[in-house]
Parts: sequence; structure tokens; C-alpha cells
Amino acid sequence: MTKHWTFEDSPLANNFGKHVRGQLPWYDLATGLVRCIAENYLPQNGRMYDIGASEGNITRACRDLIQARSVKAESIESSSAMCEVWNGEGDLICCDALLHEFEPYDLGICFLTLMFTSPSDRWSFLQSFISKCKQGGAIVLVEKFTGNGGYEDTVMRRMTLRQKLASGESPEEILAKELSLSGIQRPLDKRFEIGEQFFQIGEFKGFIITP
Repeated sequence: MTKHWTFEDSPLANNFGKHVRGQLPWYDLATGLVRCIAENYLPQNGRMYDIGASEGNITRACRDLIQARSVKAESIESSSAMCEVWNGEGDLICCDALLHEFEPYDLGICFLTLMFTSPSDRWSFLQSFISKCKQGGAIVLVEKFTGNGGYEDTVMRRMTLRQKLASGESPEEILAKELSLSGIQRPLDKRFEIGEQFFQIGEFKGFIITP
């Protein structure tokens, strides 16, 4: 039986950086793009949230901005194992983002996060989260999305697989990871493709949403 994926796996948490870059070779590219967006939306004495912070790559990439602009940075992470290895900037809150009470903020990041939440909760969460964003602020959404139902979906899927192979992942590792995500990771549907798209590689897309 295939082992189910979980962020509560300590060996995974301890090797998260290597793992995610093998499975998603564009991870650092996308992180850099998010950092560029942050530079344009974070004001002096602003507030930012990093939802599903994992080991802290987003706030770490924004460290200079956070420090120079005295930004209140809060990372929300539900996995206790990931919280143990978190190495970001600002404050870490170990809790379920769906239950957290957010303060008004200038920049909110959902980076490969909503696809791991329940489909029945994610839309209402995103709408509530957007409602807390200040005028002039933004939400950055980088997630896996469903396709349009045509042959292009197959092409996008194969593109993702080719990239994983090119990064050095073995076919066995790719297949094992894919099967372990059954029922755990579910792509976002078309409702979530809102705002201005700034990124796409294969099935993964990024959007800037402004209130």
C-alpha cells in the first residue's frame, strides 16, 4: 500500500528543501518572483502573512524588506514537524490557518498551500482572507490548478513530469510521491484564477489578487 503524504513526517521536514526542489525545480524561481511582488506591496510598518509557511522560504527571501521596512511578518504553519525546522523571518504561529483570526494586512502569501486544504473550505477561506487585505495591498496565490479539459492538460502534466526527471528525481520517486498525494493534494478549480497572472509552469500558476 502506498504511504500517504503528510507534513507531520519528521524526516521529510528535515529534508524539505531538497525534496521540494527535486519535485518542483522552479521552486526558487517562484520564490524569487514572490519576493519581487512583496517589494512592491509592502509599506513601511506594514504587515504580511505567509500561509502554510513550511520551513520559511518566503519570509527568508523577504528578510531584507521585512527588516528595512519594520514589517510585522507572521508565518502560519499547521504542521508541528515543519514548525520545528522553520527558519523564516518574523513570528511563527503553529496553527490551522482556517481557524486563525487575521488582522488587516498589506501582503498575504498562499504559496503551495490551498491545494492541501479541504475543497469544501478553501473558497470561503480565501474570500475571508481577501476581505482582510488593506486597500493598496495584495494576495499572492501560487498553487496547482485544474486544466481546461483538453489535450493541453496532458501536455501540461507531461511538462511537470519532465521537469522532475530533469532535476534528478527517479521515475520510482516521482510515481511514489504522486500516489502518496491521492486525496491529500487536490488542485484548485477555475474559480481561484482571479487577479493578474504572473507565473505558470505546467499545472502550477501564480496570481496577484488585489481587493
